[in-house]
Amino acid sequence: MNGWTPPKKKWSKGAWDQLRNITKKKILNLLDKDPRWTLVPSRGATITYHNPALPIPFDKVAIHPHSGKGYRRQSLLRDLLDQICWTEESLREMKVIKK
Repeated sequence: MNGWTPPKKKWSKGAWDQLRNITKKKILNLLDKDPRWTLVPSRGATITYHNPALPIPFDKVAIHPHSGKGYRRQSLLRDLLDQICWTEESLREMKVIKK
């Protein structure tokens, strides 16, 4: 590992209020539309995406869609969004966050 970690982002209160109830299905749909992330074959009940531009081990993200609709612990959602490297601006462009 080369010491690189995904940058921790600070979300504005308005943006986080819109994001905190995002569903796993919505995140999977956004990953499908994001050209940087590619769906890769995986075993079991996980759905895995790969981003070759990121260093190992941050180049993959796995989502477990079977464990509920959303994220009960907000820290899990924050960590997932950090690992995917989406910013508030990129989520505005994808029309997930409204102004």
